[in-house]
Amino acid sequence: MLGIAISFSPYADPRPTALDSLAKFSSSACLLARDVAPTFAAAFALKLDQLGIAKILADTNIPTSSEAEATNDWAGVLKAVGSMLEADQEIPKAMICSPGDFIDRASQVASTSGVWLGAPPALKDMLDLETTGMSDGTAILGDFSKGFGIAVRHELRLELVRWGKPTYGSHILVADARMAGYVLQPNHLYMAQGTVDD
Repeated sequence: MLGIAISFSPYADPRPTALDSLAKFSSSACLLARDVAPTFAAAFALKLDQLGIAKILADTNIPTSSEAEATNDWAGVLKAVGSMLEADQEIPKAMICSPGDFIDRASQVASTSGVWLGAPPALKDMLDLETTGMSDGTAILGDFSKGFGIAVRHELRLELVRWGKPTYGSHILVADARMAGYVLQPNHLYMAQGTVDD
């Protein structure tokens, strides 16, 4: 649960009527919630990303590299895709990796001409995604629409809670949600490792 404390008094008159107080409080609350909702949504998306990646990495049922498959160059990624195909998996629709591995692959150039290499033709439709939730040397490949799902029990909700005196109070804006990621079909995902322990 995320929360921020905001103290303010929206009242000009030291003894406003109850109706005036309610109208000013409601107006302030609506404006405040509207202005900060995108910030809270971004914070929850980041947290859900981190928890989802951690859930995938911890799942021992997901096929994993049996030998080193570099995740920072396209040859290593193709080797991982070959391992997926040998395990009767499909060409991956997406790959999630660390920012460092992503930049290493994106900066590959042909040694003589200086032309950017980019993804091999077999992987031209694969989404190449990066997140700080991943470490260098590890990548998750597969069809995430089949292999992973997000269950939402309670959508993001913002509440403005007030306490104090009738004419002056402190407020706290609280955001909460109940959601989690789940590995649904581990055989639709694959974990490529740059180094493998023997």
